[in-house]
Amino acid sequence: MATAPSNTLKDAVRRKKAIQTEHFVPATDEDVERLKNAEQKLNLARFTSDDEEVAAAEASLAKVRAELRETGVSFVIRGIGRLAFEELVREHPPTKEQIEKNEASFDPETFWPALCAASVVGGMSAEEWKTEVFDSAEWGPGELTDLREKVMTVNTETRVALLGN
Repeated sequence: MATAPSNTLKDAVRRKKAIQTEHFVPATDEDVERLKNAEQKLNLARFTSDDEEVAAAEASLAKVRAELRETGVSFVIRGIGRLAFEELVREHPPTKEQIEKNEASFDPETFWPALCAASVVGGMSAEEWKTEVFDSAEWGPGELTDLREKVMTVNTETRVALLGN
């Protein structure tokens, strides 16, 4: 016989898990278009079609995503928690010049690779993130901005929901 989960506040607090998301970068422009088309078909089906067509559009989108994961870049980003995040910020203080220009509360040159190393599941070091991604000619400015935003969001957003009365 299964035991019912405990409903004490302490038990509820302990069930909370870190925020997590997938980051996906398709390999080609054609892949981006395939993904957008599949997403648009699903959105249209949700507004104009029956459950069977919605299910077919969902299956089609899942198939496209699975195929594109094989050729693109896909990884899981998981929040590291407030204490580890604050420590990471302290470990990468802004330079004197950055402070004078009031540009950042951390040194972006060292902080972003370190945050990726701490947050992205898979075991790349901060140095590998710096050389393979942030200093790479293959990653465009928009892709890097999107990556930084997702890594920061996972570590600073809230999952609190209003359930009502």
